[in-house]
Amino acid sequence: MNAQVNKAVILARVSSKSQEDEGYSLDAQQKVLRDYAERKDYRVTKLFRIAETASKPEQRQVFQSLMEYVIERKVKIIVVEKVDRFVRNFKDVVMIDEWLEEDYSRQVHFVKDSIVLHKNSRSQEKLNWGIRVVIAKNYIDNLKEEVQKGIEAKLAAGWLPAKPPLGYKTIGVEGKREHVIDENLAPLIKKTFELYLEPNYSVLSLTRKMDELGLRTKYGKPLSHSHIHKMLTNPFYIGINRWIGVDYPGMQHPLIDKDVFYAVQSKITRKNPPVYAKHNPTYKNMFRCELCSGTITWEKQKNYWYGHCNGYKECPKKAWVREDRVEDELLNLFEALLCPSQAIIKWVQDALKVKHQKEMQSKELTIKRVREEHDRVSRMLDILYEDRLALRISTEVYDRKQKELSERQASLQIKAIEEDEIANKQFEHGMKILELTQQAATIYKRKSVEKKRIILSQLFSNLTINGQNVRYNYTELVEAIADKTKLHKQLLEKFERSNNKSNNSGRQELDEQLKTIWLGMRDSNPRSWDQNPVPYRLANPQYNCQIIPQKGIQ
Repeated sequence: MNAQVNKAVILARVSSKSQEDEGYSLDAQQKVLRDYAERKDYRVTKLFRIAETASKPEQRQVFQSLMEYVIERKVKIIVVEKVDRFVRNFKDVVMIDEWLEEDYSRQVHFVKDSIVLHKNSRSQEKLNWGIRVVIAKNYIDNLKEEVQKGIEAKLAAGWLPAKPPLGYKTIGVEGKREHVIDENLAPLIKKTFELYLEPNYSVLSLTRKMDELGLRTKYGKPLSHSHIHKMLTNPFYIGINRWIGVDYPGMQHPLIDKDVFYAVQSKITRKNPPVYAKHNPTYKNMFRCELCSGTITWEKQKNYWYGHCNGYKECPKKAWVREDRVEDELLNLFEALLCPSQAIIKWVQDALKVKHQKEMQSKELTIKRVREEHDRVSRMLDILYEDRLALRISTEVYDRKQKELSERQASLQIKAIEEDEIANKQFEHGMKILELTQQAATIYKRKSVEKKRIILSQLFSNLTINGQNVRYNYTELVEAIADKTKLHKQLLEKFERSNNKSNNSGRQELDEQLKTIWLGMRDSNPRSWDQNPVPYRLANPQYNCQIIPQKGIQ
């Protein structure tokens, strides 16, 4: 092997603060990698390090610098400890694969994983590489989820998970911090709001005035007019935490009076330049022609939107349908989904939550056992690696055992992910759709165009128009709810016609039957209501939320 090929670079990376606290520092990892390079007779020309304190852009910059270095200096060897120390996303994987494919002598050595990647690597090695990349990506995704949970918990507790605006300061220690009014800046912030309400002030002139009065950023710089505008529209000053467009009640003491704040919002909105609306009909791209499957086109005529098929694909032209008529049809469909008893819906939701909690408790035990086994295998891999370094086992034994344990570890990781995610996502989806079906009739008309389209996409699997006639198909889950609502109404109507209306026991029996409709098990010999409660089977393995009906009820 020539001197050029012997050149190598090392990447050391510590992923978490706990790893550094446990003694697994960058220096320790660097020593392991240098020892490996020395045994392989590689000459290390540069060391790249990524600490847990590095931000995501900083980590990306280190990785980019490494790749630029090996390309410019024609270095053929990269040495890292494990796959998850090297790449955390598929974009980096593509870059590595392309780098390897350009030259058969280029290699990436994953020391602990016992993988050496190159252009002619065996399929099994590439599979191991791919599995570990997926696991590394899952680690990042899971970390994002945990961060999001933390943010949601802070918002629920009235804490804004970000720096407060000017006029507030953060006090306390980690975990017990709070945003309090900064007495030094508070008078100037109040003055900013009060001055803006005067007729002769705009945002631009107010910016100049506050500069004269000495309002500065924490770095001592004058505020820009965009900063002043952002400050004037920030509801944090009246005790509201706005996070990604959603408002949450805040625990901070209001600095600005609400009447003053909303008066400022009225003026700042009125003074904005006019925004010219583009053609954006509500049902754009939502309906298709029933005859030719072409998209329904919407045109505005005399202040009304009309939908029609353009007659493509030799489709015969039909009469145009007005948008408000389509909306009336949709509102009728939403009404058909509305259960007559919201108390029953509340009972159903509570029952489903209890059932799901029991299922998740059982799953948690399974997940815990899987994770314990995963940790046990990780410890075995570490011990195996140490035995190999100490020459207590041969290379053949190490390779065989390492492969077995790594494949076991990967399968356990995937199993834990599946167990943890699938049930929760299905349950949350079912509960969300159930709640939406009960609210759609009330909230639909006041929603924005974009929100209306989202509602339609969640409730309907197909929307078509044939001339002036609207056709539809609910999604499978919504269809089940519609069927149950219909059965509920029929049973209620039958009860109202019976002689048991004033009978308390009859009313109790009715409630039990209604609950049976929504959550009962199918009887082998169903009878009519006045003979015996009619149970309905709801279970369907496709939905954990358990609201799929058994059709064909007599």
